[in-house]
Amino acid sequence: MNKQEELESIRLKSTRAEVIDANKSMLGLPVWVSGPAHLTDVLPWRGTVTRVVDEEYFIVKPFGRGRREEKASMYDLRSVSSKKK
Repeated sequence: MNKQEELESIRLKSTRAEVIDANKSMLGLPVWVSGPAHLTDVLPWRGTVTRVVDEEYFIVKPFGRGRREEKASMYDLRSVSSKKK
C-alpha cells in the first residue's frame, strides 16, 4: 500500500467512525419504518431504534408484544415528531 492509499484508508475509517457516532443519536428514539417488514404486512410500521449496526443500518424493535427486532436501512427510517400542531 502506497502512502496515498494509506492516507485514504485512514480518512475513510475516520469518516465511518464519525457517521456511526452521529447515528448513535438515534438510539432510543421512536421511528416509522417504511421499508420491508418481515413480520408484518403493514407498512409503514413504528418502532424504537435499539442498536446501530454500521453507517447505514439500525436494529429497530417494533412496537407491540411478540415482535422481533429487525434490521432497517437509514433510508427507510422516518422520525416520529413529538410536536403537537
